[in-house]
Amino acid sequence: MITPVEPIDEKAIVQLFKLNGDVSGKKVWYRFQHYRRRTEQMAKMTSDSGAVVGFIHWAIQMDGTRSIYDLVVHPEYRRQGFGSLLVAHVGAPATVKISSGYRFFEKLGFKQGPINGGKLVYTLDRAPTEIPKGPWQLTYTGKIINPLDLKPEDICIEDIAHHLSLVNRFAGATAKPISVAQHSVYVSRLCDDTPHRLQALLHDATEAYLGDMVKWLKPSMPAYTKAEERAEQVIFEKFGCPGPIHENVWRADRVMVMFEASKGFGKMWSSSFLQNYPGFESITEEEQKRIGAWAAWPWRASEEAFLVRFRACTAK
Repeated sequence: MITPVEPIDEKAIVQLFKLNGDVSGKKVWYRFQHYRRRTEQMAKMTSDSGAVVGFIHWAIQMDGTRSIYDLVVHPEYRRQGFGSLLVAHVGAPATVKISSGYRFFEKLGFKQGPINGGKLVYTLDRAPTEIPKGPWQLTYTGKIINPLDLKPEDICIEDIAHHLSLVNRFAGATAKPISVAQHSVYVSRLCDDTPHRLQALLHDATEAYLGDMVKWLKPSMPAYTKAEERAEQVIFEKFGCPGPIHENVWRADRVMVMFEASKGFGKMWSSSFLQNYPGFESITEEEQKRIGAWAAWPWRASEEAFLVRFRACTAK
C-alpha cells in the first residue's frame, strides 16, 4: 500500500536510508517537515504487516513535470517491483538526477539526458492517453477523470488546493480576485472551536472539479446540485470527513460570503441584497474579530495556505 508519510514515520524513513548506506535521511526529513515547498510530497510503501519498506520524495514543477528527489526501498524487498510501483505512483512526465541506478530507470522507460551538477538527468515522458467518451477533465496533477462520476482514486488534496486557488469567488465579478481556496481557509478558521474544521475547509472542494457556481443560481440548476452532492460524498469519504455539512460550517460560510462581498464589491454592495435570504444575519463582533486582518491573497499563497490548513486539520 502506498500512502502519504506521517510524522510518526520519521524513524522508519531515516532507517531505510541507513540500510541503503545513505546517511542523509534525517536531513531530508527535517527539510521536508520544516521547509516544505508548495508541491513537495513524500509517500511510503508498507508491507502487509504495516512495516515501511519503500519511500519516494518528489515535487511537481510549474510545467507539470515531477522531479524525483529520493527513492529508497528496503534491501530485503528489492527486485519485487516496489520501486517501480513508487515511481508509477508519482506519475509522468518525470525527471530524476542520479549518479547510479541507471538501469532501473531505463527499464521504466526513462531516457538519458544531459549532465546537471555532476549527475545524469533521466526523463520519462507521459504515455499517450486515451480520452474517455463522455465528460472528462485533466487535473493539475495529470489525472484524467469524469467529474460527474468521481472515484476516490481520482481525488487528491494537491489538485483540490491548486484548482481552488485559481477559481474566483462571485464568478470573478469582484474588483480583485478572491479565490475559493482563501475563502475555504477562512471558513475553516471560523470553525476552530468546533469539531468541523476539516469539513469547513472542504465544504467547497467540489468546485475544484465542477467549478464555482454563484450561490443564488444553484437552486435553478438541479443537474449541477446533483453532481455537487455526489462529488461531495466521494471527497468527504476520501479524507475521512463526516457529512452532511454542519450548521456551524454553513454559518461560517455565510459570514465569509457577506464579508467577502463587502470587500470585493465595495460601495456597489448592499447588505439589503441578502435580507430575504435566511441565515444571513449580520456578522457579529466576535465573528469579525475571528476574521481579523484580511486581504485578497495571490493564488500561490492561497494554495499553500490551503495545504497547510489541511495538514493541520488532519494531523494525528
